[in-house]
Amino acid sequence: MRALPLGTCRGRLLLYVYRPARLEKDLSDKRCWEVLKALGYEEHSCDQCVIHLIERVRESKEFPHEIGFFLGYPAEDVIYFMENKEGRKHHNPQYIGMWQAYANAEEAEKTDKQYHRCTAYCMDAIKNGRSMDQLLYADPEK
Repeated sequence: MRALPLGTCRGRLLLYVYRPARLEKDLSDKRCWEVLKALGYEEHSCDQCVIHLIERVRESKEFPHEIGFFLGYPAEDVIYFMENKEGRKHHNPQYIGMWQAYANAEEAEKTDKQYHRCTAYCMDAIKNGRSMDQLLYADPEK
């Protein structure tokens, strides 16, 4: 796992924690790449894409919505949201959790619950004295 600071938001550090192999799989979607290329990302490596994302977060006044690709959200949901963000109050997501899902509500709800369980686990572990290193290098299968 890797952890990189994306920037700060309201006086707090925004930390991006990810598994490079998983990110590579997530970013391999052809639809995702079409959007990322249009935003100036180059298809060199996931590391280069993360560097570009960090630059976009730090330079943009608005949070770059393509971050959904980097968070493992379904490509169709990220693309739909980006294409319709101006009128987002007028479209009807099938599910609203950590992101707005338009394509597969059942799968989105399942993934959203996993994200919430993971977040709760990490927060509890930190409150109980575990370090970020211990969390980053923990075996996800245990």
